Amino acid sequence: MKIKFELILLVFLFLGIVHAHAQTDAVALSDSLRLVITRICDKKQTSAYEGIFVLIHDQHPQKAVRCKVWFRPPYFYRLQFQLPHRQQKIDALLRDGKGWIRTANGWRPRPLPHFMKMATLQPKFEARYLQLIMQNYQLTLRPGEILIGRPTLFLEIKPKYPQRFGLRFWIDREKWVVLKRQRFIVQNHSEKSIMEQYFEQIAFRSSLPDSLFDLSEVKEMASVKKPLRARIDEKRFRTIEQAQEAVNFPIYSPQPLMQGFHLMSVRIVKEHHRQIVHTHYSDGLMNFSIFQFRGKPPRRWQRFSNLSEVPSNLPSCRRRQFIFVNHKDEFTFILVGNLPRRWLEKIFAQLQPSLL
Repeated sequence: MKIKFELILLVFLFLGIVHAHAQTDAVALSDSLRLVITRICDKKQTSAYEGIFVLIHDQHPQKAVRCKVWFRPPYFYRLQFQLPHRQQKIDALLRDGKGWIRTANGWRPRPLPHFMKMATLQPKFEARYLQLIMQNYQLTLRPGEILIGRPTLFLEIKPKYPQRFGLRFWIDREKWVVLKRQRFIVQNHSEKSIMEQYFEQIAFRSSLPDSLFDLSEVKEMASVKKPLRARIDEKRFRTIEQAQEAVNFPIYSPQPLMQGFHLMSVRIVKEHHRQIVHTHYSDGLMNFSIFQFRGKPPRRWQRFSNLSEVPSNLPSCRRRQFIFVNHKDEFTFILVGNLPRRWLEKIFAQLQPSLL
């Protein structure tokens, strides 16, 4: 009996040691993943380069977009696009997050379309979203294949839940530049690529000519409108309970909330004597926002009042797809997100006053 007890004790001690090692390995892997994600998201890249970038959308594989890219630290990009459906080339600059388009009269400040900014290939995972990514996605980090003659690290962010998209990155092991990025969706136990971006060529340089990023020929705007935010009174809250005290109508939220999603922020915006409540939700990668205000939507928005306006059942490859819904002729709800259409329909159906 004593021998049997000692044997059981040894088994438990062994399992405890194995579990402790597993926890240590998990913590080490988690720290490594955080380090890699933080490093590739760092805007202050230190290596200048020039190359040719290719963007392929799964819905239009024959319309691949090619772009010549020059990058100089800390955050200067020169982009020259040749769009497949146009003969003209687009010459753009991205300096410290601000966009410029070259016209016949010189450079003109203009926000760049999202597909142009994607040519930088650097992901943007804010710190507050990283913890959700670790919870809702399976992360894999291992040595990757050789791409355009350069060894890589492979990072995969795969969703734990169906009907959500994941990301794969191939990262230059020496320069920490993303050489390839793929977005895919897990659907019916299979994967489908919905977007792929990669460098067809890349060459790292010690420096690049100043003339590539020169803005001496800037076309002055005749009149510049004040940004909308200058005319808006905005307050931010961490919870709906705190925000509810600032408005005189009930704040709605989806009940229950979809698995893996969390409330990230609440904003109360006062614009033209109207209070607008903006609640933002995320699972780390996929996001949606709900805008709520009393009354009917403005005329310019009424054409989006039909759910059928959302074109796809797949998560959007663009930043956002949106719908506008009028709720009981008293509140207007604007749902904005990169979610499938039926998810947005379900969220709208589940909207209820948060505090009852």
